[in-house]
Amino acid sequence: MRSPQNILQEISFLYANYPYRRIYFEVETIALNKTWMMELCSQLATFNATIPRSISYGCNFHVSPQSVDEDLFIALEQANFSRINIGLESGSERIRRDVLRRNYSNNDFLKVVSLARKHGLRLMYLI
Repeated sequence: MRSPQNILQEISFLYANYPYRRIYFEVETIALNKTWMMELCSQLATFNATIPRSISYGCNFHVSPQSVDEDLFIALEQANFSRINIGLESGSERIRRDVLRRNYSNNDFLKVVSLARKHGLRLMYLI
């Protein structure tokens, strides 16, 4: 896994050389390692504070029991994430658990959606 510092170096390069104002992280597992994600968000927020026009971020977001954590959404908001994509895969908990090996409940999904909305994130659902 790339370190938050390494990612920030790349973002700094992009910002200095291209007119990017939005960056999308194509990583579904962004919330699976809370320590890593909190550090990344902290560094993104710090970087945005040093530039005249903040960069907006987006990412894939994997629902899991550990992703039902308001601290994660506070960090995303502070880092200027504006949108997340959530893959629901199936509305059936049994299909998700037994076939897709995705172990989260419909209630976990609804809690994540509620937290995302509370912290101003736009949502896209992939089914």
